[in-house]
Amino acid sequence: MPPSFSERNNYQEPAVPITVREDAPEELCSFVVNSALHSSLTLKPLRALVCHAVHSAPFSGNWQENGWMRQEIEGHLQGNSWFYTYDAIELIVDALKEEEADEFTRSINSFFLRNGIGWQLEQGEIIFRGDDQFEALKVRAVDALAAANKPTAKGEIHEAIKDLSRRPKPDLTGGIQHALAGLECVIRDITGQDKATLGQLVKENPDVLPRPLGEVVAKLYGYASNNGRHLQEGMPPSIEEAELSVSISASLITYLARKNFLGKEADDFKW
Repeated sequence: MPPSFSERNNYQEPAVPITVREDAPEELCSFVVNSALHSSLTLKPLRALVCHAVHSAPFSGNWQENGWMRQEIEGHLQGNSWFYTYDAIELIVDALKEEEADEFTRSINSFFLRNGIGWQLEQGEIIFRGDDQFEALKVRAVDALAAANKPTAKGEIHEAIKDLSRRPKPDLTGGIQHALAGLECVIRDITGQDKATLGQLVKENPDVLPRPLGEVVAKLYGYASNNGRHLQEGMPPSIEEAELSVSISASLITYLARKNFLGKEADDFKW
């Protein structure tokens, strides 16, 4: 499909504050069906995908592609556990051709943004979505590490996001640990100290970050040691604390990559 008026002119509504994570509202179920039918999918193959996702059989005797079949598909989504709807989204996008998959992805992500749903569809997978600032920081860090050819640190940021995306229970401690590991990896590369921990790195290299940011990182490392590596009984980190740790790490990684690895390329890099 050609770009719409709003897409051509870059109009979009601001994202609604995230209020939905472990749920799939009825409106989402209906929207998924509607978006899928805007592709080359018809009702019968769509029903097969949805039934596979929700582990249900199609209703016997309902074999005509009509309004009843559409109601059946929506009923399968609405009548089963919420997470099966997100499984169905992944199966649908995988079944679509590339251009149709891109359009379906944009459509689903737009719905998530407008309805405060804390997920996003990226490269065929439903992953964790934070607020606008969190997403911007994550993207900048990943792009900076890709431009600087630092795949290990980039992989740590991806793993941090995967940990926050895990369900039924997100791995918050893992997210914190991977985020700090990405930062540790970058500073090791800068200093040449391949064995030092993050705490040692900032202590022994006080100028690697503008002061007093080194002190901030040292305290963040101490926090991560208690909440990411050596979790204290009865004191698990919250999702907000995990997001904050990932955000701080992503911001510092972006700064360090731009300053130490990109050189003149940093002038052309989109921040």
